[in-house]
Amino acid sequence: MSKGWFSTPGRGGDRTLEQQMVGLESAVVAAKGGVVLDVGCAEGLIAMEFLRAGAREAVGVERVAAHLDVARTLRDQERLPLALFHADANVWDPTDCTPYGGFDVVLLLAILHKLKDPSAAAHRFGAVTKSLCVVRLPASGEVIRDERSGYVPHDIGVAMRDAGLSLVDVVHGTYDEWIGYYARG
Repeated sequence: MSKGWFSTPGRGGDRTLEQQMVGLESAVVAAKGGVVLDVGCAEGLIAMEFLRAGAREAVGVERVAAHLDVARTLRDQERLPLALFHADANVWDPTDCTPYGGFDVVLLLAILHKLKDPSAAAHRFGAVTKSLCVVRLPASGEVIRDERSGYVPHDIGVAMRDAGLSLVDVVHGTYDEWIGYYARG
């Protein structure tokens, strides 16, 4: 069996759920009763944690099919309301699955810096955020310079402001990752 992003029963991974939940406490509270979008959801564990904590529904998007297979198995074991899409965040259009007119909480956790055009993706996902968008980036913060986007600087804060969101808080994750909370209104 292949290695996962998360450590799951019978499958090793790079991170534990506990490590990945550090810094997300306020987002969990904000998601109660709402609909969550988790872009780059891997095995879906964060979305499932939000559902267990009171989110009404969640949508997970992931391009690695093996991660989604694990997510489906875990979701089905608990009968959680988690819709899973096999798609590439570089091109996936979130308006394809927004029957609610958007998502209450959007999670962009350790995904933007891996994309070809982080600014465009941040704007696209920020635009479907009703209340809160949480972005996890490397410790360097809001400006991304990564080989996957040709080392072109991408200011995520500008993209979020252009999508109508404002930075309201910054916390740090397990590996001193930068976690920005962007809110609408």
